[in-house]
Amino acid sequence: MGIFVALRGALKGSRVAKALKGFDTITPSPAIFMDDSGFGVAIDPSDTDLVTPALPWSDVERVTAFKRDLLVVDLICLRFDATDDRAYGVNEEMVGWDELLTALPECLPGCLSGQAILDLVVQPPMASNETVVFERQVP
Repeated sequence: MGIFVALRGALKGSRVAKALKGFDTITPSPAIFMDDSGFGVAIDPSDTDLVTPALPWSDVERVTAFKRDLLVVDLICLRFDATDDRAYGVNEEMVGWDELLTALPECLPGCLSGQAILDLVVQPPMASNETVVFERQVP
């Protein structure tokens, strides 16, 4: 039994018990879904009906890699900017991250490889290292 379950049981019916409700449940990690036409993000990967609207690869104008400083660790992220001012963000903690990095050069010809992206962004630590890794060329 977890500590939050024990506390909620000991304080049953109180406002504190209600505040602790849900701390004993596991929250699924968001997941990246993609195919040949585009990608989307599901907040709960077990419920594919909750996938955000997909962003077609053909609508991606720019992909920017960067890090967020989370005090103790850095979080590597990608921002996809679309033709109609939409933007999608994904990060290395999401299910499907590795597959996305592998697929990027194929889905977005001219995009840096996943390893090249990581090499540019990882060092130095605690710096954002914002880098454009893909930009669609206007004919």
